[in-house]
Amino acid sequence: MEMMRRPEVASPAAPRRRRRVSSRLAGVACLAGLAALTWLAGASYSQPAGRSAPPLFEGYRPEGYPAISTPSRTITLAFTQSGTVERLPVVESQVVAPGDVIAQLDDEVQRLQVQAHRLAAEDDSAVAAAERQAELALYDLENVRELTALDSAAPRELKRAEAEYALRQIDVRAAKRDHEQAGIVFARETATLSDMTLRSPIHGIVARVAAQEGETLEGLEPVAHIVSIDPLWMDVAIPVRLGLLVEPGSIAVIHWRDVPGDVPFEGRVLWVSTVADAASSSIVARLEIDNPDRLPAGLHALVQFPEAQDALYRLNP
Repeated sequence: MEMMRRPEVASPAAPRRRRRVSSRLAGVACLAGLAALTWLAGASYSQPAGRSAPPLFEGYRPEGYPAISTPSRTITLAFTQSGTVERLPVVESQVVAPGDVIAQLDDEVQRLQVQAHRLAAEDDSAVAAAERQAELALYDLENVRELTALDSAAPRELKRAEAEYALRQIDVRAAKRDHEQAGIVFARETATLSDMTLRSPIHGIVARVAAQEGETLEGLEPVAHIVSIDPLWMDVAIPVRLGLLVEPGSIAVIHWRDVPGDVPFEGRVLWVSTVADAASSSIVARLEIDNPDRLPAGLHALVQFPEAQDALYRLNP
């Protein structure tokens, strides 16, 4: 008959061995944790070869500072006078050059006005007639002077001839003034006719058309908006400590967040504001970015300032 096995009973030494193993494992875990913390601290404050530790201050962002691109120029075109839109040859997103026609009012009546004033400005007959009258008055005056010298004319005749010649000279000046005024009126009406055609003053893109052909507009009512996106502008708020080291003309590196590929662009610093924002300890720098590919304005980016960044490292021993 098989003998029944007695249940095994753990010896009193077993719990002590387990406690020693547990304490050793806990010690190893603590040492491993301390080593990990030490490595993380060293990694956090490690520095590239030949450089000091990065300067740490509020707002410091070595990865770059957020910004949004804007058009370098935004122009609203409007007629200075009321009228009916006769022609509107552009559409939104169309590229335009300086001098391109954007819109034109019905100018038939104004063209007739210009034609009439051109005739008046070119007609110098009144001046010629006044000058001939002055020549006749001078001839009569000289005859009277000769007769007076021979005692053949009374003194009052000499005074009358002198007064007549003076009047004819006044007529000449008046005729010349009227002729000059006619030229000024002609120039004014010509300018008014020119103002009835809106032309683009810049290279740009038609961002919005706010009128239609056949529509009657009041003076200064917007007709179209034109923007220039080559170059783009970008205003970047950066910490004052960094902004004090950013120089106009220096290079900034732009990483577009909305453009696939993360190809960095270069921008030039146009200026750094002379007034800082005390609440955020920031200051604004404006960049100019060449944009031959015509990326749209309004894109998000991160901006770095390598030269100012290097200066910060040098100032942080």
